[in-house]
Amino acid sequence: MSKTLGLVIASPFADWESAPLSAMAREWFGVKLVWLAETPNVTSIGGLSVTRDRDIALKDNQDLDGVVLIGSSAWENGGSPNIIALLKDMHQRGGVVAAICGGTIPLAHSGLLKGHSHTSNNGEWLASLAKAYQGYELYAESPVAVSDGTIITASALAPVTFATAVLSALLPEQTSAILEAAAVFATEHAPR
Repeated sequence: MSKTLGLVIASPFADWESAPLSAMAREWFGVKLVWLAETPNVTSIGGLSVTRDRDIALKDNQDLDGVVLIGSSAWENGGSPNIIALLKDMHQRGGVVAAICGGTIPLAHSGLLKGHSHTSNNGEWLASLAKAYQGYELYAESPVAVSDGTIITASALAPVTFATAVLSALLPEQTSAILEAAAVFATEHAPR
């Protein structure tokens, strides 16, 4: 059965954070991607223009198997869309809830990091931007993505391990193939 993953973006989103995940998910694993945004058109930091597939409303996204928050300075500046209902519903249904870079800010606001190991760009940074943040005692300073059940987080510098963790949680029966796909991205860093 095919899975559907919602990627939440806000202008200006970090295009490099979504690229490995969206490419691997769609091309290699047949995951249906749905781009979610509060506004009809969103622009990336690199100038890529994206037209959303759907609004972020909970009622429009009951078919999703996971939600991924892509980093954006909009999350830092208080311009974050009200997605907390969608995040809480997804978590309650047992779906994947993932955030990278600034996307961890609304995740912290949602209260879902409480009781879960997680990471971000920096623990103090996250605490200063998300006043409702609970769970700082489980914050892990990590160069790679951190998974705790269906909650997955990463810093801006870990898009490949983030993609691997999200896909492994979404498609656990394909974990070995997902790790092989991630290794393709890692060849750039292999000793020569």
